[in-house]
Amino acid sequence: MLDSGCTDHMTGSQQAFVEETYVSFPADRRQNKTASGELISVVGIGSVKTHIWTPRGGRENLLLTEVYHVPAVKEMGLISVSQLTERGIRMEYTVDATEFYKDGILIALAKKCNRLFTLVQEERRREFGLLVSRTDNTARDLWHHRLGHLYLTAVRKMSNTEVVDGMSCLQGNNSENRCTACLMGKMTRTPFKPSTRRTNSTLERIHSDLCGPMQSR
Repeated sequence: MLDSGCTDHMTGSQQAFVEETYVSFPADRRQNKTASGELISVVGIGSVKTHIWTPRGGRENLLLTEVYHVPAVKEMGLISVSQLTERGIRMEYTVDATEFYKDGILIALAKKCNRLFTLVQEERRREFGLLVSRTDNTARDLWHHRLGHLYLTAVRKMSNTEVVDGMSCLQGNNSENRCTACLMGKMTRTPFKPSTRRTNSTLERIHSDLCGPMQSR
């Protein structure tokens, strides 16, 4: 579950940790204070691998680092919002879900249930997936043209940092919908080297276009 008041990721299950990353703490070496003021013991730290699901990527693995092992948390794991933001993860909240973005790309979802946001680990019904995953390539291409065919990474970065008023949230990867005008504008041709050779007979030297004709429209 997402927890905006939790300063660190934590789980009560030792089996959830990647074994080679787990480090045990001596008894009562570290204690965390809960919202009610209660002190709870941290008995270890390590990395946790869990499953996530997104409409764009399907079922994938997610690795959370620096996760505390806190037996008092029981089996439920808590994901620290502040720890995610420190790693460059941006979150957008809607009425029913939270979307996680890294460099403008949707990487994970959390579904709202009983006023709590729980990480989506299995495929959801179709209408929910479409709601949160629709890539607006039309808007992205429009801004690409408005900004003088600026490369897409910079366009998405401008969207993420909100430096342009009214610019919608853009996502996708660089391989989608290549701009024809950009491709044609970046084509180069090596200059012909000067030649002083003279032929003495017909067909002694033949010039041939080995890769054409090429369609220009």
